[in-house]
Amino acid sequence: MASVKLHAGVELHNLSPDEVRGIVTEEGAVERARLRGIKGAQLPRSFGATPTGGTFTLGTTLPGPSGFYGPDNGYIWYISRLIVNGLTAGATPDVINLFFDDSFSQIQWQFNGNNFGYTFSRSELGQLPWLPVDNAFLAATASLDGVDNQFQTVAGTLYLLKLPVRASFTCTSLSYIVSTGGSGASTGSFVGLYNSAGTLLSGSADIGANLAVAADYTTALTSAQALTAGTFVWAAMLTNLATTQPTFRAWATPSALVTNIGLAAAAFRVATNGAGLVALPGSVTPSANTSSGASIWIGAS
Repeated sequence: MASVKLHAGVELHNLSPDEVRGIVTEEGAVERARLRGIKGAQLPRSFGATPTGGTFTLGTTLPGPSGFYGPDNGYIWYISRLIVNGLTAGATPDVINLFFDDSFSQIQWQFNGNNFGYTFSRSELGQLPWLPVDNAFLAATASLDGVDNQFQTVAGTLYLLKLPVRASFTCTSLSYIVSTGGSGASTGSFVGLYNSAGTLLSGSADIGANLAVAADYTTALTSAQALTAGTFVWAAMLTNLATTQPTFRAWATPSALVTNIGLAAAAFRVATNGAGLVALPGSVTPSANTSSGASIWIGAS
């Protein structure tokens, strides 16, 4: 401790350079530990649930103490070990698929009764892929990271693009990206929403003017729609330009084998359902969906 003697006869005790350095080093270590996520992470060590209808769900689709868990904004967690108890072993063991949010997303890992515990290296399961909220959307047909393909529509064909609803929200608009504008007057071009039963929930005003110029667009729905977590809807795209139809940004190569692998017609991710149309039909039959490679990217907000 350094001492400074004043003429008034009072002594002031200041920190020495070594003491200052020690305090700064200690505070820096605390901050670095916080930034590494070592402190403050309240991840429960175990969950429990009973399978229902072949689905095993932990927590709920809503955030909070009784729902899913995650780090604060600006931080990530990495998972070092996962063990699933209670699975039946044998030639046909029980199987559990791991998803980051729900079963609409990509499988991240698989457990079974014979292999029910795994350890992971740092960040192997910690870095989440692109999420719609990253670009201010509430749902999307696919990640924007993969929108490097294109698809040109056919006049009068109704395209259905699946939008998983991972958390409840009210949809007021749909966004899409025109990569090459079409030409000619519109005789009925719209976007809209269909529920999983095939009922038209809402359409839009004619979007013909948007389809003529390459850009990204957001079109308001005629009426806002409250969507429930754990369900899905189809975003609809219908174009009718007199001369040339527009080309949209898409998330997969134009192949029905890629977009709908493993899905029944009534749950297709990308489909067509009707031709020669000039307006969105009031309803469609999901089981009559035709598999399509028209993987047009659409975001919902």
